[in-house]
Amino acid sequence: MRIIIDSSFRERGIFEIIDENSVIHFSDDPLEHSFMDVWDIAILRWNGSFSSLRKKFPFTKAFIVYSNSHDLYPEECDVFFDLNPSNLKLSFSNAIKFVRNLKELEEMETEMMKGEMYALFQGPVISRFLDELRRKFRVYGDMLLMAERGCRMHTMLRYIFGRKLIVLDFLASSESAIIFSLVGMENEPGILRSVGKGIIFLDNFHLTSRSFQDMIYELLLTKSYKVKNSVRKFVGKIILGVAEDQVDKISGKILNIIGNGKVRVPPLRERREDIPFMVDQYLSYLSQRNRRAFPPVSDLTLNLLMNYHWPRNLDEFEEVLHRYAMKGEIEILDFFKDTLASEDDKHVPNLKETLRNLTQNVEKRLIEKALRITNNNKKKASSLLGISYKTLVQKMEKFGINNR
Repeated sequence: MRIIIDSSFRERGIFEIIDENSVIHFSDDPLEHSFMDVWDIAILRWNGSFSSLRKKFPFTKAFIVYSNSHDLYPEECDVFFDLNPSNLKLSFSNAIKFVRNLKELEEMETEMMKGEMYALFQGPVISRFLDELRRKFRVYGDMLLMAERGCRMHTMLRYIFGRKLIVLDFLASSESAIIFSLVGMENEPGILRSVGKGIIFLDNFHLTSRSFQDMIYELLLTKSYKVKNSVRKFVGKIILGVAEDQVDKISGKILNIIGNGKVRVPPLRERREDIPFMVDQYLSYLSQRNRRAFPPVSDLTLNLLMNYHWPRNLDEFEEVLHRYAMKGEIEILDFFKDTLASEDDKHVPNLKETLRNLTQNVEKRLIEKALRITNNNKKKASSLLGISYKTLVQKMEKFGINNR
């Protein structure tokens, strides 16, 4: 546990609470430390608002604050304070419990995220692609990835590189904020320095201005950047994420310097062989997350999933599997109503496959309904359906319908 403490609180008797693995830093003025520093607990004096305190310490998990400000309230979930400094020991004990609980939750979320990532990138097609991507990264280092909407490039890279990766998304943050995060200030190093030999992924790079692209070009070319009047080396790697249909918005200089480091991420419709593996792993992930078992997907449903064209790729895949987990079935018409309504989607599902899947899905539903009505009497059910007993039995076997 990393703790920064205002030196004026040095003699408040808190050391017996701190475990031997904690790192304590006493400071005469904690506010002078870099905003990039990561602390578990900060113990300090503060008379401003909580929001301004958060801006000064964005990566600190909990605070013990002594303040006369009416803008700082004790009900803030991560602030433990009392105007009487004699209660520091109690506040510190509560803060430690809070941070430990927070870390446990973060570890649980990390494990769940790993399960999700593992499920989305399973199968022979994506495995071959990821192997090739790793090989190209070793050869070229800096890269440009192109993908359709919903391919989850940042998740894929996190799956490959883990904690070595820092993601900055131009769809989520302004360009000026990202520049400040990258470069920092003279006394406050930014991500370009703190990442070390890690990887910075600039997602939705096609949304950036030409001046920013020029800055990245210089970074890729010289492996250095300027902070005021000084020049600093950059030893990490840059990966640019671009929408496949927006590559023309990327500077030609960047495309040239990236060279053969340009890689197209395959959309889900080009990974049909992966879908059975993905479904199996994703349902396993959902079972662990929800602590309940989900029924296996039938061959008919799996065939539907494999023949669908997935216009929104992994985003849509997750939605479908979540609906399946809730309902225990997949409505085939859900797959096509969005496609028929969308003007943006350039892909049209195969008509023959679509009609076959629709027909089989309707057949299965009608047989199940007839069996329910007749209390699983196959002879009566076949009569209701207007088909022979033998045909009914064959279709039940084909669709995996149990005769309960």
